Amino acid sequence: MTIGAEAALWMGPVNLQQVAGATIPGAPALSVTCTGDGSPSCAALAESWADASGRRLPALLKSKGFPEDTTLAAAAFSAGGSILKRLCLSPADRAQLRVVHSADASYEAVAGQRPFVEGYVRYALEALTDPSKLFVATASAGANKNFGSGIEIITSTRKEIERRAGQQFQLGGVLPGVTPQPAALWRLGERIWIAEYPDISHGQQATLLAPQIWQGLILPWLGGSSGPGPIPSPPGPGPTPVADGSSSLQSLLAFGMGMLLGYGGIRLWQSRG
Repeated sequence: MTIGAEAALWMGPVNLQQVAGATIPGAPALSVTCTGDGSPSCAALAESWADASGRRLPALLKSKGFPEDTTLAAAAFSAGGSILKRLCLSPADRAQLRVVHSADASYEAVAGQRPFVEGYVRYALEALTDPSKLFVATASAGANKNFGSGIEIITSTRKEIERRAGQQFQLGGVLPGVTPQPAALWRLGERIWIAEYPDISHGQQATLLAPQIWQGLILPWLGGSSGPGPIPSPPGPGPTPVADGSSSLQSLLAFGMGMLLGYGGIRLWQSRG
């Protein structure tokens, strides 16, 4: 992989089998299984790895038996964002992240507010000018008590990226290789992608969408592409926000795995910050 990701990392209430295809062929894959309510808590794990400088990645990698300087394509689902967003706070940790993929992992537990995710903002701003970084986020409309849905939080995050960058996201185009297409696709530059999926369940953000996003966008980019290029126009009348009734067997299987995440997903809409 010419971009330099040496391993894939998934975090949250999901295992590698549930996101099959969303790893790097021929490279190690590691996972941190955690939840939002302490079984174990993703946020508590992230804090347990923090050193005096604010770094968390070296201790995480060490706990998995990996060299502390391993470069990663890092992804999180649901409460796993509590780890991913903290990794993105440290400049030294960000330097080892070639990909940051939030699969409906943009949540902030601030009652009555819709704050942005600071770590994601910092990483995306670097991806805007650094060709070794890619940021991809999908978000659902799933409720998280009164803390804001994934779409609401990622919208606040997008607007904060715009404010600090002094640039505006473009709305439209195609998320390559993914069915269904998002209801809204936002792009800034070649390496920042935010996709809103209000009609795709929380669990399917990992089981259905993530493998397709890795195959259609992340892996081609890691393989040396500087990106899919200018935003193409969607075929036909435009993006379809709901699953096609003629979905393939793969999509049906992914839906089944998404249902298996239902119980975990419900529990994880608690204390994700």
